[in-house]
Amino acid sequence: MNAAIVPDWQSVLELIEYRGEVTVGSKKRTLTFGEIVTQYKDLDAQIEALETRKKDFKASIQAAVLMSGREKVSAEGYRMTMIKKAGTKKIVPEKLLKHGVSAEVIAACTEIGKGSEYLDIRAEKAKE
Repeated sequence: MNAAIVPDWQSVLELIEYRGEVTVGSKKRTLTFGEIVTQYKDLDAQIEALETRKKDFKASIQAAVLMSGREKVSAEGYRMTMIKKAGTKKIVPEKLLKHGVSAEVIAACTEIGKGSEYLDIRAEKAKE
């Protein structure tokens, strides 16, 4: 088959005949390949929209925690902790080429990458 030609699923007998069992809501349903693809993409779009909303909420929470000057705070049964990670080491190929490749040169060409900071939100441990 020519790699440049992508057949429509309705021209592929195996896909026309395919029936897949999926859970829709709380019910198991048998759907055609086309129905599964359509519902998958609909679900994917919903998840993407929810992820965008989630990022907005998390950014607002993170801004508030940063303004408080606290690394850790508890709210509504959740513990929030500001986590800072140091950058990673990386090899700079231009430096390797410039200096020749030896163990000492590789060490001299290693740099610390950009760090990151994010907010971790999880359920609090039950108090004993």
